[in-house]
Amino acid sequence: MLLLILPKIERQQLARKWFKAIERVGVTVQVWPVEHTQLPRWIEQRLRQAGIQPSRDAVQLLAERVEGNLLAANQEIEKLLLLHGEGPLDAGALTDAVADSARYDVFDLADAALNGELARCLHILEGLHGEDIAAPVVLWALHRTISQLAGLAVASAQGRNIDQAMTKAGVWDKRKPLLRRAVTRLQPAQWLALLNDCQAADAAAKGADPRDPWLLFEQIVSRIAA
Repeated sequence: MLLLILPKIERQQLARKWFKAIERVGVTVQVWPVEHTQLPRWIEQRLRQAGIQPSRDAVQLLAERVEGNLLAANQEIEKLLLLHGEGPLDAGALTDAVADSARYDVFDLADAALNGELARCLHILEGLHGEDIAAPVVLWALHRTISQLAGLAVASAQGRNIDQAMTKAGVWDKRKPLLRRAVTRLQPAQWLALLNDCQAADAAAKGADPRDPWLLFEQIVSRIAA
């Protein structure tokens, strides 16, 4: 059996010959991620199906601990059922039983910064660092996002239509509301200054700057989020 695991496939790619050829001889299954805003509801449903009645704080805490890792979420729910059985569950009891099993990717970091979620940004950075994600990979995602926002901020300052600018820049429709909200948080000069910060982080990641690139990442996301 040949198993192909692919990243997100855009609509136009689904119509291409290579994908159609795979569909003819095999089976395709699209797995949609549970967004972090939907995760607490997903967790609460799973807990209640297991007979556990969680408090709101318990649900939120578990969501923070297992974000991006649904397998870990399911395992923690099974462990909670063994340790505490059915019935009420508060945040204190959950803290004693649950490990921090969150998993993130660099796109989570960029989106959290654009949403102004500073605490979540720092938690994601800690997770990425702990998983030994290479600093240049993190920098690539941040630089890509900042470059887009800098271009959009300049276009807006010049009086151009922001939606047309996003379309020209190849921004996905799903991300347009996020970028539209974020672009006004900083002035064009501030977005451009963040590109210089990315350059400094790149030098640090390559050993040409004595500073810790991860601390520079914290400064970059702090400026975007705040």
